Amino acid sequence: MFEDKTVVALGPDAEIFLPLITPVNYAGIHPDNTLEINLCWRFAQPRIWKADRKINVWIRKRDLDYMVDHYMPPTDAPAKEDFWSLNQ
Repeated sequence: MFEDKTVVALGPDAEIFLPLITPVNYAGIHPDNTLEINLCWRFAQPRIWKADRKINVWIRKRDLDYMVDHYMPPTDAPAKEDFWSLNQ
């Protein structure tokens, strides 16, 4: 859709875990180098929220690797089975 961009449309009250896609040369990046991602989003109601929202995030590769290696799924999210039973 857009070069070098990913577009995801969400419904109301939706939550999403965005995939972590690393570059081909990720293993060769020095652990103290900083990785950056620029997230931009907009709301479907342009009359209320006209400006795009943005957040820039920086993290050292060493810290990102630690977070990925020690990831624990959230405990407050409903299981998929619970979600489907509530929405039928």
